[in-house]
Amino acid sequence: MKKIFFAIFPSILVTAFAWTISNILIKPEEAKNIISVNPVPMKKEKAQEPPIQNISQEFSLGEKQAKKCKACHSLKKDKKIKIGPPLWSIVGAKKARTTNFKYSEKLQNLDGIWNEEELSKFIKAPNQYIPETKMLFKGIKNDEDRKNLIIFLKTLTDESNKN
Repeated sequence: MKKIFFAIFPSILVTAFAWTISNILIKPEEAKNIISVNPVPMKKEKAQEPPIQNISQEFSLGEKQAKKCKACHSLKKDKKIKIGPPLWSIVGAKKARTTNFKYSEKLQNLDGIWNEEELSKFIKAPNQYIPETKMLFKGIKNDEDRKNLIIFLKTLTDESNKN
């Protein structure tokens, strides 16, 4: 047993001595941050604005749809009355706004303005939106075609003379 004690004890002493000396010679420091992490605030996602290419494409597709309207409606700033009332500044305008045009009785009695939603409903099926309307056009059933037409109609405006 003495042999085991004299074998283990000196090795424990040597280890303790070496550990103490190493701590004196080499001072342990706190661990340093090697990687600095700066939290980046999360950006709130904005509604994506459509690319300019899409807007110009929608405009030109809407202009193409507007050719169907030109047969009966003026699209010019002069607001000339043809078979139907002029469409200049129609988006956001009061319904049945043209004083020199004889609207159907049901359309004359409609309140509100021609916002995008109302125009879309009317353009989709004029006779369903306003039964007995004078407008004989069957409508534009395709949602994209109507959307593009309304985008085009929104450009037909003179902001200073908005009705």
